[in-house]
Amino acid sequence: MRRRLMSAMVVAAAAVGGLAVPGTAHAAPGCWQGIETTRAGELMVKGSLGSPSPSTLLIHLRDKQTGARVATVDKFPRVDYHEHAFEFDVYSDPIKLDKLGLYAIEVESADGIAQCGDFDYRLRSEFSHVSTTGKVSLDNLTTTFSADVTTFDPRTWQTSPLRNADVRLEGDSASMVATTDDEGHLSVPFTFSGVETIPHIAATMAATAEMDAEYKFVQPSVARQQASIELDANSRNLKARYGQVVKITGRATRTAADGTVKPVPAGTPLLADVNGVPVVGADGRFERNVRALADGPIYTTWARTSRYPWLEHVGGATQIDLQDISLFESFKASVDAAKRVTVTGALQRKPGYGGGSLKVEIQYSADGRTGWTTRKTFTTEFFSGIEETLPGPADGYWRLRFAGTAEVLGSVTKPLRVTRTDTAFSAFNVNPEPVRRGKPLTVTGTLKHKSPTWKTYGGQTVYVYFRPAGSQTLTYMGRGTTAADGTFKRVFTAEGTGTWLARYRDSDGKHVNAQSRLDEVTVNR
Repeated sequence: MRRRLMSAMVVAAAAVGGLAVPGTAHAAPGCWQGIETTRAGELMVKGSLGSPSPSTLLIHLRDKQTGARVATVDKFPRVDYHEHAFEFDVYSDPIKLDKLGLYAIEVESADGIAQCGDFDYRLRSEFSHVSTTGKVSLDNLTTTFSADVTTFDPRTWQTSPLRNADVRLEGDSASMVATTDDEGHLSVPFTFSGVETIPHIAATMAATAEMDAEYKFVQPSVARQQASIELDANSRNLKARYGQVVKITGRATRTAADGTVKPVPAGTPLLADVNGVPVVGADGRFERNVRALADGPIYTTWARTSRYPWLEHVGGATQIDLQDISLFESFKASVDAAKRVTVTGALQRKPGYGGGSLKVEIQYSADGRTGWTTRKTFTTEFFSGIEETLPGPADGYWRLRFAGTAEVLGSVTKPLRVTRTDTAFSAFNVNPEPVRRGKPLTVTGTLKHKSPTWKTYGGQTVYVYFRPAGSQTLTYMGRGTTAADGTFKRVFTAEGTGTWLARYRDSDGKHVNAQSRLDEVTVNR
């Protein structure tokens, strides 16, 4: 039985920020908490703490086709309070109009006119005496759906059979349209597929200009049958690493009412796996692909397990012998201007804990595919951070490798390429040699970078140093800038015997540092 009809547009709780019924708008200002139409044709206005007094309510109904006002309501004699003391509903007397249809609701207040949805003054289509016959089973998938379909007229309050009307009957696997007889009665066979997870029939009356829609949901009684799920021999005991997807296969059968063992219906759904919901084939065979995450059994049974309607709850257990895995997380690698490679990350174990001291290798490959060599081995523990630095080339691929233990499988990171552009002094010379003290001494050289072949590197700053004979300390003497052809020149005054050299320091974060050869110059008096 219908309790009340929602206003077609507005059912929101504006004052308290409530939500509207799906498909409707929020309550507009002036519409209280929403306005509904009852079965009997009353206006029901929802109120709450802070709503105006019901004595101030003034509602007009307007014909949506002509625009004319057809009724004004200013009396609401009945008030129903909710269990929540701050919410209530006020009702008008039943409204009588000449014509069926939807009418616009306008609420008048001191602030003006608010449009508050529709007053539904249509025939109320209603289902009664809804039933299905007997029990359905996998041996008998057909039931008879019966119902009486009537209309209630809010003008006369009379109920009449809905004759020769189409009713849509739908389930998960079947759909049909049936027609009522001259007495508004409906009685038709409805056949299920036998693989529905919730066998049901949804009966729907479509709305018209003068009649609202109606919906009725009914579930037939189902007689379950005995069943069996037999796993294949190679699916009963499996060894798997943590997170591995394992294949489970077998056959599902049922025992019919006459004792015959048959495959369960094609399409019978099983518990979900990594690919979705696997179903049984016509021969009863099935395949599930399940991720192994723990030791112990993985059960294979019907979708909805014990609530599956067509078959008794049975299952097959696959015993998993789980192998812990290792994995590196947050692996990063970088190379600085001094060709020092730094790797960071953390070695994890799943699903177990502990493991003591572990050896991890830092490996290098020029192309990231072949020729991997171990450049450094260090010790760490599971769940501990890693940060290691070692010398390396300016360009290449690096990875971390853990060989594993008897309890934990090994792992290796994906290769990461780190690169900087190599630089070098292809020439460096100090002239003349020897030289007299106080005389000019000219320092020249050429700087190149590998981009991708060796090319001159112009516009770069070169720093010149001198180390006196017998000293270990370098003294900065000055700097020069390379020309377009990579050459540079600086002139100094010869003051003593010693060694000269030049250095380039990375200036853009993409090159490596470089140092020239050493040039020893004798200074005579």
